[in-house]
Amino acid sequence: VYSHLVLHLWLLLSPMTIGVYISSIFTYALHNWINPDLIFLMKEIVIETTIVTMEKMSEMFDIDMDEDEVLKELEKVNYGFSFGSLVLSWITTSITGCLPALIIAAFFKRGEDYYKLLFIKFTQV
Repeated sequence: VYSHLVLHLWLLLSPMTIGVYISSIFTYALHNWINPDLIFLMKEIVIETTIVTMEKMSEMFDIDMDEDEVLKELEKVNYGFSFGSLVLSWITTSITGCLPALIIAAFFKRGEDYYKLLFIKFTQV
């Protein structure tokens, strides 16, 4: 009964999981071996973007924002990419990708007749 569900889950999740794994490995290599200074560049860009956004928001809405407090918090953030963050990134991205795959697999699980009808329809085009 659930063989089609498992088949669709496997077909949808395998390429995504492999792609996420390769992407995570490349990001780890990029941050740690290829260009370790990228972490500092990212930190600068985030801080500059945050300051510009805060200034625009305070002008638009006439709000007084404490930029120094926000900058102190941004300085504390670790932008590094360790092995632990690699594993966490792979797990969260895989779980996030599972949700659409589960929905699609449940849609195709409706019945074998519907699956055959859909398959015949696409093969006739």
